[in-house]
Amino acid sequence: MIDVIGLGFDENDGSIFFSSSFTPGEKLKMFVEDGVNVSLKKGDISVEVKNISKQSDYIYKGVVNYVEPYKSLEKVGIDEDVEILFRYKHIFACDRP
Repeated sequence: MIDVIGLGFDENDGSIFFSSSFTPGEKLKMFVEDGVNVSLKKGDISVEVKNISKQSDYIYKGVVNYVEPYKSLEKVGIDEDVEILFRYKHIFACDRP
């Protein structure tokens, strides 16, 4: 498992972008919970993490689904299917599958 602390990942000082499929009459959940997918950033690199789970207050883990642009973080040891640990402050977007 890789911890993104110390790898220079961006911290979100604003709000998280939430998205989900639309179901009439149902409100969009505007919080991060187990099982969602999230986007982390490092400069112009986007790291999409799937099926996250909360480990403790503000600390989450998940599996890297893909890195955009493709293979750009491979040089620091992060690639698809690698398990990573990150903080709430690293989340820029949240998608409910």
